Amino acid sequence: MAQALQRLALAEAMDPACDAALRGDLAAVQQHLRTAASLEGYHINVRGTRSRTPLYQACLGRQPEVAEWLLAQGAVDDDDSAYICICATGAERSADPGERTAAIMRRYGFSGKQKKKKKKKGKTAGKGNRGGKGEDGDADKAKTPKKKKASPAALLEAALAAVASGDDAPLLEKGPGKHGELPIHHATKTKNSEAVASLLSTHSAPKQLLTPGKHGKLPAHYAAMSKDPTLAKTLVQAGGADQLLQQDAQGQLPLQYALRGSKSEVALAMLSAGSAAAPQLLAPDEDGSLPLHHAAKSGDQQLLDAMLGTVPAEVAREQSLTPDKQGRLPVHHVMRRSASEGGGAQGSISRSLRSLMDAAGPEQLGARDEEGNLALDYALEALVEAEANSRLELEQAESANAEWLAEAEAQHTEALRALEDAHTAALAAAQRQADDAQTRLEQAETAVKEVEERAAAAESRAQAAEAARVEQERQLQAER
Repeated sequence: MAQALQRLALAEAMDPACDAALRGDLAAVQQHLRTAASLEGYHINVRGTRSRTPLYQACLGRQPEVAEWLLAQGAVDDDDSAYICICATGAERSADPGERTAAIMRRYGFSGKQKKKKKKKGKTAGKGNRGGKGEDGDADKAKTPKKKKASPAALLEAALAAVASGDDAPLLEKGPGKHGELPIHHATKTKNSEAVASLLSTHSAPKQLLTPGKHGKLPAHYAAMSKDPTLAKTLVQAGGADQLLQQDAQGQLPLQYALRGSKSEVALAMLSAGSAAAPQLLAPDEDGSLPLHHAAKSGDQQLLDAMLGTVPAEVAREQSLTPDKQGRLPVHHVMRRSASEGGGAQGSISRSLRSLMDAAGPEQLGARDEEGNLALDYALEALVEAEANSRLELEQAESANAEWLAEAEAQHTEALRALEDAHTAALAAAQRQADDAQTRLEQAETAVKEVEERAAAAESRAQAAEAARVEQERQLQAER
């Protein structure tokens, strides 16, 4: 019992990694695998609760980057199911993600071809006419070489060339392989909308072209895997609604592939076929999820409204009250989204909840999932988490504010100190300049006094000399 619970816990821990691989979120894949690695028995090829590995999901979602990272970590495709579900061939340089994923898988040795054991050649001599060289046997007969069929691209080119002449035969020519496909399959795979429209408009009975190909897939299945709503609309308009209700070998409708890849415009184009809308919406996928479950998870309000508004009220109510394998109604997924996305998505969640309430009423709010949770329990969880986040943000803001105030106070104190130092330095410099000016003034006054004293002495000497001259002249006159 303990081992069984341990395996179940490990499988549940792998589910988020599988979901992220399907979406192409490599960072989330790595994070969830690190979490799962802490459990006993973990390895990268452990399957989730839906018996899918992350590599299978990456191939199913045509996510080349995720697939290559998983392969580099040791992921394997023992039963070839991952490669087969890609439903594409091509090169790594291709613009199509499915073709790139397939090329990466082949690079790592996974090509969807199980190795067959070679039969040992037995001795045939003397055993009659069994192809040996016995007594009654003939020599081995030379094998007649089979005529090699043209490639899908060549068949499509020939079909388009025959369109002008009105020749329908090339349009029904199957390609190579056990499950040879028609030119329209290749045109749809390569997202050639013009070629698809031309083939369907030319053929006298367009529905003859919309036959199953490899793995039971119709052109509509390939259109659903693309991101080209024009391609989907062309097929719906020309081929009618019946093709949208045909399952492939994996039991999937075209709409389920469109929802799996989050191609809402393609899904809307398929829902536009009114007579097929209700049967498509009531068909569960391998997880037991209806299309409405996927729309509730994704938060695509336009898609959710189309699923509820394009069908009779009883169909809208039925799909709103149908649980998936986890016992969850679409309203559970809306509320779970509120817990994961937080307050920023409240407007979208309110609109989704209003649409579901209009379709099925309050009865759905009383339904519990397998974990025993009501839809409102997830809403309460979102509110508690939002409150905790708000409190944490407030504490962080207060802490940051306190740090900012402390830093501002320190800067203010430092600025005042610098201002006081500058003021003191300026006063000291001014005092020095005043002292220097006073000294120079005193020196100038001293020099003036010295000049005045010298001038007075010179004047005295001049007066004495003048007096001596006058006395001398008087004496000379007296002698005469």
